[in-house]
Amino acid sequence: MAEHPQYEAFYTENWRSLLGRISQRVDSRAVAEEIAQDAFHAVWQSWKGLKDPKSYLYRVAFNKANDELRKRRTSRAKSHYLRAAQPTERIYLNDALDQIDIRQKTAIFLKYYGDQTHNEVAEQMDIPTGTVKSLIHRGLGDLRTTIN
Repeated sequence: MAEHPQYEAFYTENWRSLLGRISQRVDSRAVAEEIAQDAFHAVWQSWKGLKDPKSYLYRVAFNKANDELRKRRTSRAKSHYLRAAQPTERIYLNDALDQIDIRQKTAIFLKYYGDQTHNEVAEQMDIPTGTVKSLIHRGLGDLRTTIN
């Protein structure tokens, strides 16, 4: 780690928080640990060129978590997995999140799980702040509709 002396402190400072947020997203600590390690590795590789390593870390991690969830959906579809068609079945947050637009989902996660401001989310997604607010507003509305 001598090549990037500040990286070790960055890793120590951010590991637990990132792991917790990714664990919530993918519902598996083992998968979350793998995603977190991959994200930290990406930061390590790009360390010298990063202006905001924490934002980059979270963007990489949430993109990898979304990839994992997409892979699960595809796997379920290929194995002809069908949900129980019972009217009392509850739709949980992860299932509901799978139903909304990927941009809405990304904005919501960066804002609430990434604990970022609208401006920070806008910067990460490379879109105007007003668009972020709109994506979050519509996404939360879609979630409410899906869960109810």
